[in-house]
Amino acid sequence: MSTEASLDAAGGNRFGLSELLVEEDILEYFDISRVTLGKWKRNRGFPQPLIPGKKCKYRKHDVVEWVNTHR
Repeated sequence: MSTEASLDAAGGNRFGLSELLVEEDILEYFDISRVTLGKWKRNRGFPQPLIPGKKCKYRKHDVVEWVNTHR
């Protein structure tokens, strides 16, 4: 299964926003904590959210691209 299809299964489509992922989807998909995600953003170039705030939203394309360059 491709990374994009896996991320769809992790939650992007369940919200009807196939091009956006909420932070919870990312935490669940990678099985990481918010602290780890914060470290990835600061130290590993993980994409910043498109829509910051309490319910951060990320472009799925940006996350897939990051995964493909960090294998």
